[in-house]
Amino acid sequence: MSQVRPRSRGVAMFVYGDAVNDSRVIREADALRASGRDVLVVAHPADGHPSMENERGWRLVRVGDRRSLRPGASVPRRTLVDRARWLAGYRRGLQEWTAAAATAGVEWAAARSTMAWHGHDLTGLLAASQARDRRPGGRVVYDSHELFLEAGAVARLPGPARTIVARLERRHARAADAVITVNQGIADELARRYEIPVPGVVMNCPVVEATAPEHATSPLRKTLDLGDRPVMLHHGGLSGGRGIEQTIDALDHLPPDVALVVLGNGELVPQIQSLAAKRFSGRLHHHPAVPMEELPSWVAGADVGVIAFQPVERNNLLATPNKLFECMSVGVPVVVSDFPEMRRIVDEAGVGAVCDPSSPESIADAVRTVLAGERSAWRDACRAAALDRYSWQRQSEVLLGVYDRIGA
Repeated sequence: MSQVRPRSRGVAMFVYGDAVNDSRVIREADALRASGRDVLVVAHPADGHPSMENERGWRLVRVGDRRSLRPGASVPRRTLVDRARWLAGYRRGLQEWTAAAATAGVEWAAARSTMAWHGHDLTGLLAASQARDRRPGGRVVYDSHELFLEAGAVARLPGPARTIVARLERRHARAADAVITVNQGIADELARRYEIPVPGVVMNCPVVEATAPEHATSPLRKTLDLGDRPVMLHHGGLSGGRGIEQTIDALDHLPPDVALVVLGNGELVPQIQSLAAKRFSGRLHHHPAVPMEELPSWVAGADVGVIAFQPVERNNLLATPNKLFECMSVGVPVVVSDFPEMRRIVDEAGVGAVCDPSSPESIADAVRTVLAGERSAWRDACRAAALDRYSWQRQSEVLLGVYDRIGA
C-alpha cells in the first residue's frame, strides 16, 4: 500500500515590487522556509530577471504585465488631468497584478494543508486578502514596512484619494490575523490610526556573523584607494530627503583628510559625481551599489556611517533604516538624525552620536565626536549590540513567534 505524503504548511508572500534586492522579503522567506514551511513569494516582473526562481529553497514567481505602470512610479507634478490619468493607470495596473498574484497563490496553495497569506505593505495585503477570500481558512499577516499613507507616491495623492487609501488600509489591517512592522514608533502609530492591537515589531536587521569583516582590507578602501584616512559612509538609495546633500556639505567643516564615500544608485548620482569631480575632488567618492552579500565587507571599511534623514515626512521621522543595523553589525559607529527611534537605539546601545540633519555643521560636529573616540571601543559596542539584539537571528525569532501564535 502506498503511503500518502502529508501535506505541508504553506506561506504565500505578496510584494508589489520585483523583490530583487528587498532584504526584508528575502530574510523573512528564508526564516519561514528554515522553520519547515513551504514558501512562495509572488512579485512584479523585473527587467533582466526570470519569471520564476528557486535558488534559496523557496519559490519566487513574478506575475503581471511588464508594460504596466511600475510599482513605485512617481506621481506627475503637471496638470490635474495628468495626475488623474496617472492615478487611473496605477490603479488599473495594481488591480491586474493583485488578481494575477492571488491566482498564483491560490493555485500553489492547493497542495498545502494550512496557509498563511503574507502581504508586504498595503499593495501586497490586497493580494493576500483576495487569496484568502478565494481559499477560505488561511491566516493573513500584514507586514507594514512603513506608514503606507506617508510613503512615496501615495503621500502625494490628492486628499480625497488618500482618504480612500486610508479607509482601505484600515479595513484590511483590522481583518488581518496579525500585523507586524519595523519598529515600535510605527507600531504605536498604526495601532492608534486603525484601532488595532499594537503590531509586532520585526526590525530590518541583517544576519550578524560571529566574526566581522576586516576594516583595513575592506574593498571600500582598496577599490577607492583611501589608504588609512578617516572615512564617512552614506550607503543606500541616492534620492532626496536622505540628507546626502547635507552630508556632502559637512565636508567643508571637517579636516581635509576626512573623506566621504557615497555607495549606491539613484537620481542624485549625476549631482554627486559632479561635486566629486569639482568642489570636493579627492574627498568625495561615489561607487555604485554592490550585491547584498558583498555589502558587509564594504561597510566595514568606514569609520563612521552617516544617516542624516531629513524631516520631510513622518516615515523619515520614525525611521530605523537598514543601514543603521548594517553599520552596527560590522562594528561601524553611526551619526544619525536626532529623531526618536534612531536616537533611542543609538543612545541605549552607545553606538554613535546624533545630529541636526538640516545643519552640515551639526553633522560635522557629530562626526568629529565619533572620530575622536577609540575605534576598538566603538567596534566592540556596535558588535555587542548587534549580537545581543539587533541581528536577524533575533528578529526572525519574533517573526516565527507571530506565526506560531496565529497557528500558521
